[in-house]
Amino acid sequence: MVRNRFRNIKLDSKDIEKLINDAPEMLNGHLHHILVKLGRGKYSERIFALQEDLWTHGIDPFMGIEIFIYAPMKGVHGDKPVPYVIEQLEALFRFAPDTAEVLETRRRLGSEAQRGFDHLL
Repeated sequence: MVRNRFRNIKLDSKDIEKLINDAPEMLNGHLHHILVKLGRGKYSERIFALQEDLWTHGIDPFMGIEIFIYAPMKGVHGDKPVPYVIEQLEALFRFAPDTAEVLETRRRLGSEAQRGFDHLL
């Protein structure tokens, strides 16, 4: 079990099992952050700003269960998906969404990630 030091949330085996069970069947899947957790060169400032936006909605962008998705090993954090996720989240936060809208966007992006962002290929 991993204890989040910023929020009193436990990411435990039940949470992880639910993420895996809710995912479509796939070979070589593992847990991913919807938004990459570390800056990636030219995207660093944008990623850090989005992490702050997530915090304002009570979502820990590093260890909150809301930020994880079970997805394929490859293709999720590549050259096309990273800017796509950033753009989608920036567009969302531009209009001061409520937390439900943030979680719905996370669900949609997670679903796209589980398909390996096939629409971007």
